[in-house]
Amino acid sequence: MNLLSRLLGRSECQIDDPVFGPLRQKKAWWEGEASWPQSASRVTVSVHRSPGEPSAEDRNAFLSVRDGYNSLLPAISEALFRLWGKPDAKWDGPNPSSPQELLQLLELSCVFVEPSARVELLYGFAGEVWPDAMLTVAVQAGTVEPVSFDD
Repeated sequence: MNLLSRLLGRSECQIDDPVFGPLRQKKAWWEGEASWPQSASRVTVSVHRSPGEPSAEDRNAFLSVRDGYNSLLPAISEALFRLWGKPDAKWDGPNPSSPQELLQLLELSCVFVEPSARVELLYGFAGEVWPDAMLTVAVQAGTVEPVSFDD
């Protein structure tokens, strides 16, 4: 329990979810880590569910994307490449010329499960190439769409 929680007389809520594993409750979401196909390290998983614990719908959406990840990769890489666009002429970093080249530069860092069974995948550049850049795509019912490119 952290100091603020002790001062306020609250304990941090934790659960052991059958799909997500150990989760800690944050304000309006649950957070933990999970293994992911093609990822050497565990990724952060956030399940947006307030009030209440993760639902069967959350678990099914997550499992659908995780278990179908390899078959979704072509659509994911296309969506990421659309977000990437054409870099500014002053850009001196990597300049991938295909969705596959871009995907090789990125690593999945976080999976957000939304209450609507929408799963957002946040990718960052591996290593120190561009540590604050994040590209986000969403998957819902097997359809992948670009969401945002934040730097």
